[in-house]
Amino acid sequence: MYKGSFFEDILSNNSYLYDFGLKVKNYRNNKRIGDFYKNISKIDSINNYDLFREEICRVKRMETRIQPVVYGTDALFYGHIQALYNYAGISSFCNYKALAGLEHGIDYSICPIDRYKGKMFTSFWYQSDYKKMEVHKDYQFKPVFVIGPYIHYASHYYGYNKRNRIKNKYGKTLLVFPFHDYELSSTKTNDEVFVDFVMERLACDFDTVVVCVYWNDVDKKMYELFRGAGAKLVSAGYRGDPNFIGRLKSIIDIADVVCGNAFGTFIGYALNMNKPFVYFPSKILFNDISGQFDIKLSEIKTNEVNKLLLELFGFSNHVMDNKESAHSFYEYYWGGEKYIRTPQEIKCMIEICEYLQKKTKGFCFLNDHFVKELLSSGDDLTRRLLRESLADE
Repeated sequence: MYKGSFFEDILSNNSYLYDFGLKVKNYRNNKRIGDFYKNISKIDSINNYDLFREEICRVKRMETRIQPVVYGTDALFYGHIQALYNYAGISSFCNYKALAGLEHGIDYSICPIDRYKGKMFTSFWYQSDYKKMEVHKDYQFKPVFVIGPYIHYASHYYGYNKRNRIKNKYGKTLLVFPFHDYELSSTKTNDEVFVDFVMERLACDFDTVVVCVYWNDVDKKMYELFRGAGAKLVSAGYRGDPNFIGRLKSIIDIADVVCGNAFGTFIGYALNMNKPFVYFPSKILFNDISGQFDIKLSEIKTNEVNKLLLELFGFSNHVMDNKESAHSFYEYYWGGEKYIRTPQEIKCMIEICEYLQKKTKGFCFLNDHFVKELLSSGDDLTRRLLRESLADE
C-alpha cells in the first residue's frame, strides 16, 4: 500500500501507523460498513432469515466488498476475538490489533506465510499446529498460539431452554452446509444434484432439514431449490458480526447429523460438538475475480481434500467407517481437544500479545527482544505458554 518515500516506508513497518493510514484513506468506506455492522447484527438470522436476506441483498447491490479496511481485517471475522475475550473474562474493549494474527478459518493449501503478516503481526493464532513450522522458518521468535476449535470458546446465541424448544419443534434434524463463495470469487457447482441428494436420499430419515446459508450466497438459486423442496433456511449472520460464531454454535447444536459438499470450518466444529458428518462430493469450478489465487492450484488442492473427505465421511448410512482416521483428520486441521485452553490460559495469551504490542510501539521488528524478555522475566504460566508457542513439535 505504502511504497516509495521514507515516510511511506515508516508507515508500512509500524502497525499503529499502518492502521491509521488505512483508516484515513478508507474513512468513508469504514464508516458506511460500520453502520451496516450495527444494523445487521441486530437481526436474528436464524429465526428471521428472510429479513437478513433482504438486508444483505440490498447492500450487495451497492457494495463490491462488504468489509472495513483496517490492520488485521481477517481477525475481525466471525466474532472469534470477541468470543476469546469473553471466555477469558476480559471485559475491556477487544484489542483486535493485538490479535491481528488470528487465522479466521482453515487453510488446507498450506501457502507460505504472507510476508506482510509475518512482518507486521506480533503473534499468530491457529486452531491447530499445522502452520507453526512454516511461521518459524522465517520468524523464530514469533509466538504461535494453538488453541483448538474456535467454536469451543463461543457462548451460544440461544440459551439452553430456547435451543431445547427448537429441538422439540424440529424433531430429528439434518443440518446442511453447502459450499460457499466470497465476494471476489465465483464458482459453479452441481447444485441440483446436491439438492436432490439431500432432499431425496437423506431427508427421508429426518423430520426437518435445515440449510445454513453463508451470508454472501443468500441470493443463489440453490437455496430457493432447497426451500421449494421443504427445507428451512437459516444463517449464522454476516461475516463481521461478533455474534456469528455464537449463532453457528446454536445452529449446529440443534442438529442430529451435519452434511456438506465441500471442505469447510463447520466440519471440525460439528465433530467437536459430537455431531456425525456426512460428505457428498460436488464438482466445483473456480473463478477468482481478484486474481489473488492460483486457480489451478486451488482446484488441485480442493480435489485432494475432497477425495479424503469422501474416504472418511462419504455417505454410508450416516456412519463413519474409519473413525480413527477421521479423528486424525479433525486433529490435524482443528487441533482437537488436546489444544483446548482454560480461561486463565487464554487470558494470559491475550495479555502476552497486548504486552508485545505495547512494548514494540507497533514496530514489530522489536518483537524478538521482548519475547526473549518475557521468557526470562515472565511468570510461570507466561513462560510455559511462550515456550509452547515457539516450539515446533
